[in-house]
Amino acid sequence: MHHVCTGSAVDASLVMLQEAEQKLKVIVAEKLDEAVAAVDLAQVERFFKIFPLLGLHQQGLARFGQYLCSQVSCAFCVLTCAQNISKKLFKGHPGSSVGRAGAPSTKTVSSLQRLKV
Repeated sequence: MHHVCTGSAVDASLVMLQEAEQKLKVIVAEKLDEAVAAVDLAQVERFFKIFPLLGLHQQGLARFGQYLCSQVSCAFCVLTCAQNISKKLFKGHPGSSVGRAGAPSTKTVSSLQRLKV
C-alpha cells in the first residue's frame, strides 16, 4: 500500500519541523550560556560546535568570542591582583623585585607560592 501525502499534511509536517528547529536553537543557546556561567570549557566547546550545524555561524562565533574575552579578562584580573599583593608584601624587602612591565619576578611568584597567597 502506497500513501500519498496531501498538501496540508506536508505543510503541517514542515511547520512542525521548523518549530522543532527553533526550539533546538533555543536549547543549544541556553546550554551554551549555562556552560559559560559554569566555566566548563568542554561543554562550551561542545555547544559552540553545534551552532554552525544549525546555520548560526556568526552567533556561535560571537558567543565563543565573548567567552574567550571573559576568560582573558579574568586571567588579567588575577595577574593584576597578584602583582598588587606582591608589591605590598615585598615592598622594601631585599631580594624581592617586580620584573619588566610590572609583572612579578620569578622570585616573587615563588615566594607567594610558599606563602600560599
